[in-house]
Amino acid sequence: MVGFPVMKLPELSAGRLCSNSFVCKHCQGARINTVLAFFICINKGGTMKEKTYSNGQVEQRMQGGKLTYFFKDGNIKAEGPIKDNLMDGLWHYYRENGIVWQVGSFKHGVKHGPWVRYDRVGAVEYEAQFEDGKEIAKRLYH
Repeated sequence: MVGFPVMKLPELSAGRLCSNSFVCKHCQGARINTVLAFFICINKGGTMKEKTYSNGQVEQRMQGGKLTYFFKDGNIKAEGPIKDNLMDGLWHYYRENGIVWQVGSFKHGVKHGPWVRYDRVGAVEYEAQFEDGKEIAKRLYH
């Protein structure tokens, strides 16, 4: 997607949520995808662990089938359901000030369905439709 920090990897569809940022502890340096600054371990054996920032704030928490990522100040960064250790269902991403940044669905760990991105004041900036991880339609508003 335009404007996102994305490093595309062909193995992304096999990804599982990773236990670490930048370098997967489980995979000891396996290639990772930095989609939206959330990290997916390409090795299917990756697992989730609760991590904390240096100030003690929890970075991510899995609770009742829902994964939540936090900013260092404790505000929610992203949240959504996990199924079979993969993102699956509707996810919400937020800016540090709490305003919604984007909303979209995953199916078996890949984007599937509608995605909407909002600008800093909350107006729709971008809409896209994904099918099995591939963008099939998009509309830019700004």
